[in-house]
Amino acid sequence: DLRVIFIKLADRLHNMKTLKHHPKKDKRERIALETLNVYAPIADRLWLHSFKNRLDEECFKILNEHDYRNVKKQLFDARSTITAFKSNARIEIDKLLEWSWIKYEVAFRVKSLFSIFRKMQQKWYENINDLYDIYWIKILVWDIGDCYKVLWLVHNKWTPLPNRFKDYIALPKPNGYKSLHTTILWLLTNHRKQPTEIQIKTFEMDLTSEI
Repeated sequence: DLRVIFIKLADRLHNMKTLKHHPKKDKRERIALETLNVYAPIADRLWLHSFKNRLDEECFKILNEHDYRNVKKQLFDARSTITAFKSNARIEIDKLLEWSWIKYEVAFRVKSLFSIFRKMQQKWYENINDLYDIYWIKILVWDIGDCYKVLWLVHNKWTPLPNRFKDYIALPKPNGYKSLHTTILWLLTNHRKQPTEIQIKTFEMDLTSEI
């Protein structure tokens, strides 16, 4: 019964929120690692992304409190940019494409706290402002031709960053992933220097990557 999984995930999230009160450090870390390696990926596979992010964050607190506080403070300092992005990302894309006659859908997100930390580790960065993909927009269209039309419109309106464009449609990743990736500036009126990654793909490409 699939409902058992939902109950178990909710139970594990509740346990993680109270885990800091457990007296034994080794047990706290063991439970946090189990959650990070088993429960969070299950939540992600079930498209319960909010659950996954909350589980990741609670594990991060237990396993690496110093870096957790550091990244959280940097995100707090960037709160005005985050609010502006969440409020305007869809609006800006709609304004760009409303007269294009292209049928599309838009999704957007701000990278989660734990994902930011992992990316900073991979790149050896100390500040979240060094990352180019904290802010991410996905534009879905019906055919490949429209992918390139949308890309042209995006680059014609906003400033693309050099060396940040990747054509995974012409050159798919080894696992079959296809998409156009670009990073642009000037999307946000009051935060013009903030980079935003835009991914453009067909609905079929998106479904394939999810599967």
